[in-house]
Amino acid sequence: MTDFGLGPREWSPRWGKDTLENLRREIGMWLKARDLDHGVRIYTQEEWKRRGEKYGNDAVLTMTAEGTFNHIMNYPESRADFKIINDFVALLAKLGFWSEQGYSWTWHLYPMETGPVMGEVETKRPLLTVLGSVAETRPRAVFRQADRYFPLHDLIRQVRKEINRATGAKDALEAPIYSAELDENDDFIIYREEGGKKKVTFVEARSKVPTDPWG
Repeated sequence: MTDFGLGPREWSPRWGKDTLENLRREIGMWLKARDLDHGVRIYTQEEWKRRGEKYGNDAVLTMTAEGTFNHIMNYPESRADFKIINDFVALLAKLGFWSEQGYSWTWHLYPMETGPVMGEVETKRPLLTVLGSVAETRPRAVFRQADRYFPLHDLIRQVRKEINRATGAKDALEAPIYSAELDENDDFIIYREEGGKKKVTFVEARSKVPTDPWG
């Protein structure tokens, strides 16, 4: 059963109960209208913190999802799937929020002004979390690594496959060593930290910044 309840006392004083109630209500209506609300729950910050999870504890709200919504967001296959992803991003933006993906089944919601800006580096996080954050603000981005090009959602799927193969790549891809930054041309650059040095892993396609792929 879908649970969109926020609880009577658990809300962020910074954003106010009315703001969070409206956000929760709008998301719930949007999901229900598309028959995507099954297996979805929205947690307040306090509720989510009590779970003791690794990601999203500074988010004002956290969505968890199983079923159709989860599958579309992680494995879009059709134009209709990509439209749902874009429409979800647009809905949050209209309400003044954006989200990043923590686990494959969580979306952590933040006020728009806390998103990445030029020259601001995000806190170091696992690669999928950083890519999910970029996807919420620029879902149609295409990234480059050396001479290879990756539509963002294809890149996310590829990273998931590498993690699920349980090879030596899993630990590196899940390590909190990645960050994203906008350059002066408003292109995303994704870094990783190795041996105390910041190395460029991916850049948006038009960027001239050279990448430093894994060895």
